Amino acid sequence: YTDYAIDGGYQFLGTGTNSLTVQGILIHENQNLTATAADYNASNGTHFGSDYGLNTVNLNAQYWYKNTYGLTAAWFAGFGSDNAMLYQGGDSFNGFANNSPNYNGFSLEADWVPFGKQDSWAQPFVNMKLGVQYTLYTQVNGVNSHAGDNNVLYAFAWLAF
Repeated sequence: YTDYAIDGGYQFLGTGTNSLTVQGILIHENQNLTATAADYNASNGTHFGSDYGLNTVNLNAQYWYKNTYGLTAAWFAGFGSDNAMLYQGGDSFNGFANNSPNYNGFSLEADWVPFGKQDSWAQPFVNMKLGVQYTLYTQVNGVNSHAGDNNVLYAFAWLAF
């Protein structure tokens, strides 16, 4: 396995009233399974290829107002070579449809940081974040139908001293 990646980000802080962060990463994995394929094909008389690829993309943008209210939007996806051995068939819950590793989804998050300002109570020793996140899947394990069965709503409280 050989991985190549590129990532980057941009952050605008301004005067502290409005801030924006944009981040992204692309990862490409090259799978060279020559020895595994030769051994498997010899023992089973089948054809299992040796070269496959897998790609992952993550992009997100965060906006914060007065370091107190935040919104985050994200897109994530993965796509790669079909492979009947690595991604054995089934449905989106019990295996990979079409022997495909492909997935795609979006995430939205809203946050509230009540003590996020410089003049907040006990700053910088108390930091709390309350939030809610919704993750929406449009494709899971190579299939679009029933991908929404994996959607999740997540509410959280985060506290650091």
